Amino acid sequence: MAKIDGRAIDHKTLEHFRKLAVKRVIEDGEAPSDVMKSLGLCRTTIYPWLRRYEAKGMEALVARIAQGPEPS
Repeated sequence: MAKIDGRAIDHKTLEHFRKLAVKRVIEDGEAPSDVMKSLGLCRTTIYPWLRRYEAKGMEALVARIAQGPEPS
C-alpha cells in the first residue's frame, strides 16, 4: 500500500485519523506501526499524537487553525 501524504488530507479527516489511531493503540492494544500501516500513513507520525493524548487527552487531537506570526 502506498503511503498517504498527511499534508494533502483535509483537517477533519486528519482529526478523525488521529483519534482513531490513538484509540486503537490505547484502548484496543494494537501496535502503533500496525495501526499506521493500516491507515496508509508513515509509522512515526503516531508518536507525537500519542504524546499529545497522554498530556492533554482526546481534546489535544482536535483539528485547530494554525496560528501565524503576529503582525508587526
